[in-house]
Amino acid sequence: MSTTSQNSNPLPIFTRENYDFWSIKMKTYFTSQDLWDIVDNDFNNPENSTMEQLRQLKKDQQKDAKALYALQQALHDTIFPRIMGATTAREDGIP
Repeated sequence: MSTTSQNSNPLPIFTRENYDFWSIKMKTYFTSQDLWDIVDNDFNNPENSTMEQLRQLKKDQQKDAKALYALQQALHDTIFPRIMGATTAREDGIP
């Protein structure tokens, strides 16, 4: 079962086999979409934010949602229940 991403490039589907290959392909995908920094480092919501910090936070939240969507699409249906409660791409439980 192959699913496509927002830009019509097929995402590799993780089926519990060849995790090492899948993870390298996903890292490359995230890097190509400028999402790897969010997946790798997460982001924070600063207290007493300036308007610029709020704009950046919104951008980071959108990038995180894109990364989470890609991860959801890249998992076989039998594995998806493990992450279906995740609200961020970096949340524990995601392969």
